[in-house]
Amino acid sequence: EDLSLAGLELAFENNVLDKEKDYLDLSRYFMYKELPIKAVAAINQGISKSIIIKNRKNYEFLADAYFLARDRVSGINALVQAEKLESDSDLSFKIARFAFENEDWNLAIEYFLIAKSQGWNKYPGRAELLLGITYFEVAEYKKSLKSLTEAMEYEDSSLAAEGWISYVNDILGNPTN
Repeated sequence: EDLSLAGLELAFENNVLDKEKDYLDLSRYFMYKELPIKAVAAINQGISKSIIIKNRKNYEFLADAYFLARDRVSGINALVQAEKLESDSDLSFKIARFAFENEDWNLAIEYFLIAKSQGWNKYPGRAELLLGITYFEVAEYKKSLKSLTEAMEYEDSSLAAEGWISYVNDILGNPTN
């Protein structure tokens, strides 16, 4: 197995790989060996040569390689490409969550709203809570309070939402009940 993968790596380095399976197998091998930058290079080369099919699964694999390489922005961009090809609420929420963690507030808002419109409810109240916090970060306080109030309706998010509502009201100078 190591010899065949070494052969794939040599073929990659000599720019003669010509099968999607070979590019993907080599990329998985690089990921296994904790060489995500090489995996990113292999996937991107395969995509640019139109050998690796531009589909959701392959873009999500590329995103994983970017995240392992600690390139969060490129990972998020790969997920956005995947979502453009095949959208669902889980992928939209995943993009929103990574954008939130990366403090890309506008992208987070966009994809939290998309996930909600697609019916994402894997963890009831979480999207509303994170959306409320995200709106707070861009000083959209009324929208923040609206989302946080929605999050209050769910047991798992009500305590955190209550704290954020209190905090936002303090900032706005609103009296608390």
